[in-house]
Amino acid sequence: MLSYGSGLGDRIGGSLTVFLHALLTDRAFEYVWYGQHVLWDTFQSPWIDWRAPPRNLSMGATVPAPPGSGGAVLPMVTENHHWRLPNRSTLYADFYLEAAVAEPRAWVRDLYGSGDLMSYGDGYDVVLWTQNQGLLALAFENPNLQKRLQALGLRWELAVPCLFNFLYVPSPAALSLFRRGNLLDVLLDPDNTVIGVQVRLGDWVFSSEQEGGQSLDDAVLARGYPHFECAQQLTDELNGVARPDEEWDGEGEEHYGAQFWDLAGWGSADSENSPRHKQEGLHAAAGEMWLFGLAAMHVVTTNSAFARLGAVAAGPKSLYGNDTAKYRVYGIPGWRRDCRLSSPDPLEAVASWWVGLHR
Repeated sequence: MLSYGSGLGDRIGGSLTVFLHALLTDRAFEYVWYGQHVLWDTFQSPWIDWRAPPRNLSMGATVPAPPGSGGAVLPMVTENHHWRLPNRSTLYADFYLEAAVAEPRAWVRDLYGSGDLMSYGDGYDVVLWTQNQGLLALAFENPNLQKRLQALGLRWELAVPCLFNFLYVPSPAALSLFRRGNLLDVLLDPDNTVIGVQVRLGDWVFSSEQEGGQSLDDAVLARGYPHFECAQQLTDELNGVARPDEEWDGEGEEHYGAQFWDLAGWGSADSENSPRHKQEGLHAAAGEMWLFGLAAMHVVTTNSAFARLGAVAAGPKSLYGNDTAKYRVYGIPGWRRDCRLSSPDPLEAVASWWVGLHR
């Protein structure tokens, strides 16, 4: 699989889709990760070695493009097994899609949802995927795959955490960015009930680099008030507090006080000190996604693949230690909603929000 663009959530979500195809068809899975960062320095799964020998970490310089790569690549890319044996027969499965590209998107969705996925690639030594869609939910609805999925011990409710935690365990270097303060102590304490809140700011970050103006804290408040109102409703219900319905006034500092600003300040400092496109940026994103998954409940922006993947990658959680473990994900489409402990969004709904995670 080649991965040369998109955010971390889209990249990993797409790779889970391709990894499932490799499992179903008994193929080796190799991931060529383009960018100014090294995948294996951030993710060190005990089951996966992303390095293709011999290891070459001479960063920065490029070499001529191997056949089918589309551009100059870092030296380490030439070390992987596909490029070292370029004469093998290859099926180019190019499904790196923009939203406006409808036909190939529909074709690959049909392949995963109802087609003969297990025969895709027959007759080829290599299936070279270029993929930024998550299609796991469709595969688990495909009647042609049920026996094979059962034989592998995979079921839909646990598919994402199973595949994600097999492939992507953050390295100590990635988690070390989060050692300051008591964040890890809070998240890892089983007596704490943590609500994870994620506000999608990627679009604002890219536009603000060109336009300037609004600070990160102001952007969180401007876009995040429905998220924090949802988290407040859940907190009040946990604490047995009856709150009358009230209109949100949008004043985050007055409404939430110092606790909100402590959180915003922590996130702002780490984000601004981590170069977005270098190794430290990948460390920060990977560690943040994994830690976000440790929360018992998640309030997320519905069009954020990063948030949805983090919310389900750690698996369902039990709130009180003896109740049934379940996913408690609450999607915020951009406006206020009612949030109750008894009525999180169903996993099927989470999967349908956008193509980035499952569908």
